Amino acid sequence: MDNKQKVAIIGAGSSGLTTAKSLIEEGFQVTLFELSDDIGGQWNYNSAKSGIWDTLHANTSKKISCFSDFPMNDHYPHFVHHKQMKEYFQNYMNHFGFADRVMFNHEVQNSQRTEDGHWRLTVRNTKTDQVHIEDFHFLVVATGHDTISCRLPVDWTPFLHSGGKVLTAQQYRGPIQFANKKVLVIGGSISGIDLSLDLISTAAAVVHAMRSPIWIMEKRIGGKIYDEAMWRRSALYMPQDQFLLSVVNTLKAADTNPGKHGGLMASDKLFVESCLAVGSGNYIDALLNGQIVQRTNIKTVNPDGSITFEDGHSETFDVVIEAIGYKISFPFLPKELTSEILDPEGNYVKLFHWAFHPDIFNLAFIGQYKSLAAYNPQYELQGRWVSYVWKGIRSLPKPEDMKKWITEILIPIETSRYPRRPHFAIMEDFAAVAGVVPIPENNVEIKDLLNDGLLLGALYRLDGPGAKKKEATELIIKWNKEFNSY
Repeated sequence: MDNKQKVAIIGAGSSGLTTAKSLIEEGFQVTLFELSDDIGGQWNYNSAKSGIWDTLHANTSKKISCFSDFPMNDHYPHFVHHKQMKEYFQNYMNHFGFADRVMFNHEVQNSQRTEDGHWRLTVRNTKTDQVHIEDFHFLVVATGHDTISCRLPVDWTPFLHSGGKVLTAQQYRGPIQFANKKVLVIGGSISGIDLSLDLISTAAAVVHAMRSPIWIMEKRIGGKIYDEAMWRRSALYMPQDQFLLSVVNTLKAADTNPGKHGGLMASDKLFVESCLAVGSGNYIDALLNGQIVQRTNIKTVNPDGSITFEDGHSETFDVVIEAIGYKISFPFLPKELTSEILDPEGNYVKLFHWAFHPDIFNLAFIGQYKSLAAYNPQYELQGRWVSYVWKGIRSLPKPEDMKKWITEILIPIETSRYPRRPHFAIMEDFAAVAGVVPIPENNVEIKDLLNDGLLLGALYRLDGPGAKKKEATELIIKWNKEFNSY
C-alpha cells in the first residue's frame, strides 16, 4: 500500500509542471488535472483558453527563462517560438519522469474540505462525461493568472451596428484574418505591443491606443540581449528610485521613447506616470515607418460607429482588439473561500507571498502575481517553497504575521497603478522564503557572479534545500562567459 501523502494540482501549465516536479522529489504522490488535452497552459496553442498566436515568440530570452536544473536546448534561438517553449515543457516532464502523473481532459468541478481537513475533489472526464470523487491531503491551484479577459467599460453597440468587430487578445490567432482591415489595438502592455507588430504584416492600418505612454525595452539593448544585460541581483541593494532612474537612463541611451519617434511621449517617472514593455521587438521601427500609429485612450464611441480618442482625434475602424489584461477566477473553489482571498474585481489574490492562505496550511497557489519577465524560474522557486513547507523543511510564520504581511506589503503592491514587479525582486522573494538564497562564502569560485552576473535560476541551486552545486556552478560560469563574449 502506498502511504505517500497525496497532492492534487489543478493545471498542467508551466507553474503546475514545475511544482509537480518539486513535490515528487520531496516524496509526495502527485496528480495533475488538466482541462485540455495537452500540457503547456498559455503555451498550448490548441487550448481554447490560450492567448498565444501563430507567430508568437517569448519576450524573455532562453537562458533567463529556463528552469534552474534543465537548460533549454542549445539549438533553440535566444527568443523561442511558442512551439519550442511547449516542447521544452514536454522534455522537462519526460526528463524528470512524471508524464504519467497528468490526467488530461479532466475538469475539477468542485473542491471542498473534509472534516479531517483534507480536500475532496469532484472531477469530470470531459471525454467520457464520467465523474469521480477523490480525496487529497494537499491542493495546489496552478490555473494561471490569465483566466478571463478584461473588457473595457465601453458601449460598442454603434461600432458593431456599423459592421465592426470587437475581439479580446485571447481570441487573436494570427494576422491573416485581418488582411486589408483597419485595426485598433487597445492596451499598453506587451500583448498590445506584440499584437500591433504582428498585424502590420497584413492589416491596412494599425492604430495602438493606451491609457498612458509606455517606454519600450527592445530585445537588444546596447548590443546585448536585454534581460541578460539588465537583470542582476545587485539591483536588490539599490534604492528603488535609484534603480528606476538607472533603467530610464538606459532607455534614454537606447533612444526608445516612442514620443521621439512619432508616438506618445513616455514620462521619466517610470511606474508612476508611464509603464515599461519589455522584449518588444521592432516596435520603434514600426512607429518610424508609420506602420503603427499611437493614440491616447478611447473617449467615446460615436453614433456613426467612429471612435474618438482623448486627444480629440476621431477615426473609423473595421476591428477593435482589447488587450487590457485578465481577471482571475477559481470556479472550482468554495465560494466563501474565493470571496475571502480574491479581490472583488478579480485583479489579485490576498495570500502570503501570493501562495498561502494564513489559515489553510494544505492549500497553495502558484503564479498568481504580475511580473515584468521570465515567469518559468519564478514559478519554480515558488513551487519549491511550497514543497519544502509541506515536507517540513521550511516553516510558515504565525497566521497573524501572514495576515499582516498581506495587508502591509501585498495589497499596497497590487493596488498601485503598475503592480508588475521586476524579475530580480520576485526571484529573491521566493528564494528567501524557500531558504535557497546563494551564500557568497560557500561559492568563492563564482562570488562576483552572484550579484553582478546573469540572473539565472541556477543561482538558486547553489545552497539550501534542493541544491545541485556542481551542475549549477558549471552552468553559471559557462553562460556568463558566453554573455561576455558578445
